[in-house]
Amino acid sequence: EMGATAVPEIQEALQDPAEDAAKKKAAMKASGLLGPLAEPAVGDVAEHLPDPQFTEEAAVALSFMGRKAFAPLRKAAASTDPVVRREALRSIGKLKERAPLDAKAVVPLLLEALLDPDATVRTVAATYLGIIHEEPAAAVPALVEALKDEDATVRSAAASALGSFSPEAAKTALPALRKAAGDRNEDVAREAGVALVKLQSNERK
Repeated sequence: EMGATAVPEIQEALQDPAEDAAKKKAAMKASGLLGPLAEPAVGDVAEHLPDPQFTEEAAVALSFMGRKAFAPLRKAAASTDPVVRREALRSIGKLKERAPLDAKAVVPLLLEALLDPDATVRTVAATYLGIIHEEPAAAVPALVEALKDEDATVRSAAASALGSFSPEAAKTALPALRKAAGDRNEDVAREAGVALVKLQSNERK
């Protein structure tokens, strides 16, 4: 209700080391609700990304707070903590549409994250490459490679993502998807089959 006039109060709660966690989380939620109006609080929210008890709330809030949130999220995507990397990437993927951000700034981060040592980070990267479905010249080969990932959840996300591209953009992925349709994991096999149906039916339209 207060709109942008609430920002100083939000910042005060976030900057106070003695403030209780519930109020800090409420301040982050308020920042997300205000969106770009809360831009002055971007730095204060981002300060909480490395703290496990606030990582998710801070990342979600930043995903609504406009273009200025990209820089701290990009920095957090290189954190030593896989949870921070994962949630930062997820928020970058959401921010890409909400801000909006140029795909040329976002897709390279997701491509790099496909090589992350943590499978949950790789899964988020594959998922958002599919949601964004831009820059296919780089994204499609990387997702094809991800179909070979040791983790089934990553393979499944990669298969689903490939089905989001146009038939023309993803035509080089068809042999790999056909092979993935026979994957030992039923989720991977199903997603690969769905992707093949999407690509082949769209091609006939």
